[in-house]
Amino acid sequence: MSEIKQRRLESQLSIRPGLEYLGGQDRIVHLEADLHEAVAWAERHGRCWAFTLSNAGAYYFKDRCDLSQLGEIDWNAVQARQWQGQSEGKQAEFLMERSFPWSLVRRIGVLDPGVYNMPWSIDRFGNQMQSMNTSHQELLAQVGRIYERHGQTERRKRQFNIFTTLRKSSDEVNLHSRFLHALLNHREPTDDQRRNLEDFLANVADIKCFPVDGVNVHREFDNIDLLIENVQQKQAVVIENKIWSDDQDQQLQRYHKALGKL
Repeated sequence: MSEIKQRRLESQLSIRPGLEYLGGQDRIVHLEADLHEAVAWAERHGRCWAFTLSNAGAYYFKDRCDLSQLGEIDWNAVQARQWQGQSEGKQAEFLMERSFPWSLVRRIGVLDPGVYNMPWSIDRFGNQMQSMNTSHQELLAQVGRIYERHGQTERRKRQFNIFTTLRKSSDEVNLHSRFLHALLNHREPTDDQRRNLEDFLANVADIKCFPVDGVNVHREFDNIDLLIENVQQKQAVVIENKIWSDDQDQQLQRYHKALGKL
């Protein structure tokens, strides 16, 4: 038995003590995807990708990110049934940033018919993956986009931010509400127009019939973070800032009661 196989037989997962690798290639489940489809998906979703000419865990591996360079892979080594003399090239890998989406899995294969016929039925699982409808795939795509935005948020935390130098990032009253109030309550010095407020109502709040003439913008009115009111038209827009906090008990009812005081 090779040193690698012996090490795998003795290794255990730290998160699942007692779950051991049982050895050999026969029990491994292989998930197959189309390379060009995977690259196209990665580029649409802003994910980095690459392929290596050998084991990506080695100190000396070479990587590429241009499909026209696929010819540099030792395909004879990749397709070889024996590892002897082929170990470097046989370990060429495709890598995608953070995770690989289930929606790109096209086929599932095993070497051992006994694994195929196990009670958990890999054929049923494979059929389910193949029969995923558009809505399921779109759901997975949306989850991927959320995950990507989360990663971008984490990266932005390390960038310079003028607001966090002035106040704590979680300071709703003195940072977020004050800043938004200043923007929405701003009047152009040349013509006294409130274009920020008009743009916000029309394009962000998607409210088309809310005249801004005579509108008041309040900050921290009866515990309402921001209140835009048009007394003449009996209209109001309530903005609630939520920075690392949950909805409070009866919060909407209390706001409704507060609006009755106007």
